[in-house]
Amino acid sequence: MRAQSFSMNEKQDPVHSGFHNLRGIEDLDCLMAVHREGSFLAAAGVLGVATSTVGRRVAALEQRLGLQLVERRTDGACLTSEGRAAVELGGRLGAQLQAGLRDLRHQAEHWSGVVRLTAGEGFADPVAAAVQRFRRQHPRVTFELALDARVLNLGDREADLALRTVDRREPTLIYRPLGALRYGLWASTRYVRRAGMPLDADTLQGHDVVRYQAPLHGHPAERWLAGLGGTPSVTCNTHAAVVAAARAGAGVAALPDVSATGLVRVWPTVAGPRLPVYLVSDREAVRRPHVAAFALVLAEHVRGQLGAS
Repeated sequence: MRAQSFSMNEKQDPVHSGFHNLRGIEDLDCLMAVHREGSFLAAAGVLGVATSTVGRRVAALEQRLGLQLVERRTDGACLTSEGRAAVELGGRLGAQLQAGLRDLRHQAEHWSGVVRLTAGEGFADPVAAAVQRFRRQHPRVTFELALDARVLNLGDREADLALRTVDRREPTLIYRPLGALRYGLWASTRYVRRAGMPLDADTLQGHDVVRYQAPLHGHPAERWLAGLGGTPSVTCNTHAAVVAAARAGAGVAALPDVSATGLVRVWPTVAGPRLPVYLVSDREAVRRPHVAAFALVLAEHVRGQLGAS
């Protein structure tokens, strides 16, 4: 078979048909390395894999194409005419791939549009960090953030993305688990110096506690803290207010680990609620490239914070 028979425009070309998936491309990379280096051993050294792996990849490509691509010799390896044609094709495919990636990077640099995100205010730090990172690369993308206790309806296009701790199983939405919020009892060092360290249920009874009120009065952390006892000193209607009150020394608060910066863990042997965290997206919204790309960045930041807590 002559080399020129492997035309880029031939729809039934057996060489093209062998590269229709990632494995085929990886096999072709091995063949190209054998051609450049002159032997399977040298190709394996360049690719950082075992010589047997290179041999299996090339053999798999030959079997897939039904062609002999390499002549194995005692002094090395020599490509057949079909093998050389495949290498030439691989070079053209590589150039096309690089050009496509450059176009994709160019398009990404010029993305524009709005990302609308809803989340509880306890997620303010990872959300702000993700937004800042994303806008450094995509300054024409802007954000509308609704960080409060409301649950916006993604199905009605009130938001594109949401961070939630409950899976409502809406069939039109995509739920991606990111980890879990782990709750414990926290207080400021100022409060502990003044009132002592609660270490069990008996000692907690004599302490002030910071409680939640509507619309957060049904929150699992509030129900848990209410069952432990203590004397309510302050009730708050937002997560931020609970954190602020605890940092000001108002008493012991039930908080997720990720929100307890600057506070000390009290009664560390008691475990609070664990709430799963989901990144929720509207199927139509994530078809917009800037929304889908930000969802990946946000997921990375939230997973990192949950894992570090």
